[in-house]
Amino acid sequence: MKNKSIYAAVLTAAFALTAVAPATADDLAPADTGGTVNISGSAGERQTADGSSLRLRYVGNPPPAGYDGNYQHGKSVTTPSPEDGPVTMSGTLDISGMTASGDAAIIGLYDLGALADGATAHKKDAGIWVSYSSRSGGYYDIGVTDGDAGGGEWVQRFTRIAVADIGDGVLNVNFVVDGTADPTHCVSTPADLATADGCMTLTVNGTTVTDSYGSVSPDGVDVELANGGHPGWWVGYGSAGPVVGVLYNLDISPATPGLESKGQCKGGGFAAFGYTNQGQCVASLNGRP
Repeated sequence: MKNKSIYAAVLTAAFALTAVAPATADDLAPADTGGTVNISGSAGERQTADGSSLRLRYVGNPPPAGYDGNYQHGKSVTTPSPEDGPVTMSGTLDISGMTASGDAAIIGLYDLGALADGATAHKKDAGIWVSYSSRSGGYYDIGVTDGDAGGGEWVQRFTRIAVADIGDGVLNVNFVVDGTADPTHCVSTPADLATADGCMTLTVNGTTVTDSYGSVSPDGVDVELANGGHPGWWVGYGSAGPVVGVLYNLDISPATPGLESKGQCKGGGFAAFGYTNQGQCVASLNGRP
């Protein structure tokens, strides 16, 4: 009986080690990518106790091993790579709270591979750009962006909407990142075509703007979003501080919600999160707040 007890203890220890092995970008790719997940909140809302976070990514709390915990926070949502088919973010942006000239926010998809390597990934993204200016009676610029790394521009194509033209301040948006689309049909600058991965298309209150993505990528990201992405935001801000007044309510599709409770492991649910059995799935959540 004693030998059996020792054998069981050894198996338990080995199992625990397996369950907490650090995740890689490939490990974090969703097993089930056919669903729709909603995200909502305020762009710029402080997400860490020390108030340092202006870069929210929906990677889970705590984030997986390898992620920068100072910036990555929130429930977990993962999308497949747009290289395998279009990923859509659709819903509303309430921008009525933007009151400081120069306030800006980007809400979009952030490169999973870069995040898994500890980067903030705010220049490894494809997203909706929203900015406010008090000039000329007040207006918003809403466009598409894939960051400004390597000297690129934050946004090259956008639509300008006067404050008076959207009385309630609510934008209806449909944003599509599609790596299977031919960038020759969407690229704004011919020089970007050589390294473009696909197209971003944004329809906002009935007006559509489009541009290529992938042409602006820092070192270490050969194909932007190739491993998949996490939705989230990054903000710049003016005198009003970090909360820039953009309330987002968006459905992400296709997307997979991350593992947040032990109940999700039951009834065969563990398989959707890449685990081989229920016990391994439950063990991965041990120690979470």
